[in-house]
Parts: sequence; structure tokens; C-alpha cells
Amino acid sequence: MSGLVDWNVTALLVAGGVIGTMAGIALGKIIGTHKGLLERGFAAVVIAVGTYVTLSSL
Repeated sequence: MSGLVDWNVTALLVAGGVIGTMAGIALGKIIGTHKGLLERGFAAVVIAVGTYVTLSSL
């Protein structure tokens, strides 16, 4: 009501959230059937983050 909200940006953020949620649910159903793939993927992300933190602190 104060005019401080940019409704176009708000609509884009909401639409992105809805689309991202739907895509995530669909991808989760597909990947969820492959337990080994999930474990390897999670391990790769943990290693990548650890490497980044280590290298950024040098």
C-alpha cells in the first residue's frame, strides 16, 4: 500500500519459486529411485564445497 513493493519483481520471484518447486519434485521422483546415484552425488557436492573452502582460505 505504501508503493515500496515492485510487484513485477515479486511476480517473477514467485513464478520462479513455483517453477523451481515443480521441477525439483519431478527430478526428485526420477533420481529418488537410484539410491547409489544420490549418495555419490551428495559426496561429490561435499568434496567440492570442502575443496572450495580450503582453496578460498589460502
